[in-house]
Amino acid sequence: MRKLGVLNRITQTELAVSNRRRTQLLFLMDNGIYVVTLLLFILFIFIAPYFFSSRNLVNILISASLAGIVTAGYTVAILAGQIETSTQGVLAVATVTTALLSVRVLTPVMFAASWVAARSAGLGLPLAVNRLARSSRTYRIPLLLLILTLALAVFSASLAQTMKRQLAEELFYRFGADMSLTELGETIEIDPLGTSSNSTESADSDTDQQQSASAAGYTPWSFLPVAQHRSAAGVQAVTRVGQYKALAHVARWKAEGRFFGIDRVDLPSVGFWRRDFAHRSLGDLMNALAITPNGVLVPSGFLRQMSLSQGDRLLVTVSIPEQRKELSWLDVPIEFEIVGAFNRFPAWPPHEGPLIAGNPDYLFEQAGEQYPFDVWLRTEPNPNYDQIEQNLLAQGFRILNWDAPGPRVGQALQ
Repeated sequence: MRKLGVLNRITQTELAVSNRRRTQLLFLMDNGIYVVTLLLFILFIFIAPYFFSSRNLVNILISASLAGIVTAGYTVAILAGQIETSTQGVLAVATVTTALLSVRVLTPVMFAASWVAARSAGLGLPLAVNRLARSSRTYRIPLLLLILTLALAVFSASLAQTMKRQLAEELFYRFGADMSLTELGETIEIDPLGTSSNSTESADSDTDQQQSASAAGYTPWSFLPVAQHRSAAGVQAVTRVGQYKALAHVARWKAEGRFFGIDRVDLPSVGFWRRDFAHRSLGDLMNALAITPNGVLVPSGFLRQMSLSQGDRLLVTVSIPEQRKELSWLDVPIEFEIVGAFNRFPAWPPHEGPLIAGNPDYLFEQAGEQYPFDVWLRTEPNPNYDQIEQNLLAQGFRILNWDAPGPRVGQALQ
């Protein structure tokens, strides 16, 4: 019993010491900033008389106060949503405040440099620094103008580069890649008497052709291999992107939008993408599509609006243009599974409704055959677009039209 009592007293003592240390640590954490501020203020009081006159000290405090008021007001305006957060605005405020503080601190800095130079060997340097320290008032205004002028030049240059980059990214986002091609495949029309006539030239033996049934009077679409685009000079990578109308069904609600059939393997190396387009990386989103064949990616705003989440089922009716003898639409209802979300996606204008991105092969499987799609190319810098088109036409690709953001960026910057 005596040993247990001793152990209890020792344990209580250790707990008391531990609680006391914890209390002291919390006190330091809560009041550490005040303690540091007090120490710095005391240090400043002892050092200031050696380098600052009372007038300079007052000017420094006034400049620091004005700078603090301007910065605090700008911050409050940003948080209140009155002005847009911009790097340029922050730089402008920082430039003015830095210039004012630099001019005010110039005199004490020069006196400090004079004090250090006086203890060095030689005579020229101490005299020069001492002269600058005593006459700092004479070049205060020219120095302020010089700082503001240089800051304005740097600010203008950075603003021009920002606007140039923003324009280029906006155009690349609109087209999705370095070059976008609208292509068609080939079909064979069968007349009622049983004879057939080629509506286009016959494809090569390497042509990818679906074996499923097609619309009455026609054979299925056939396409040259997409990878064959890389044989054209100036083309580095290629991916197919099928863009079709879509109608999403969520309970009683319907939302018109677009369906993108994307190749998960090739899109990351071709499409224009930024980190702020989604909370997850592009590779992670493509892996989610690989795991779930009927998986789709949808906008984050669409998920919030429809109270959906990842893993939910989504019924979508995809309208595919058949583009045979007469333009007609094939409506294919498909039940997808939501596997990811994004904020932005290349070539998707949000005002046209939600975008649903999924595997094109799964779509064609549900539709019964393969249908025309667009082709995105990643090209070399400053390629010859007309030459690329001619090379692809010579290989047998049926290109309706093409477009690229590169020439438009050059025209906009002229």
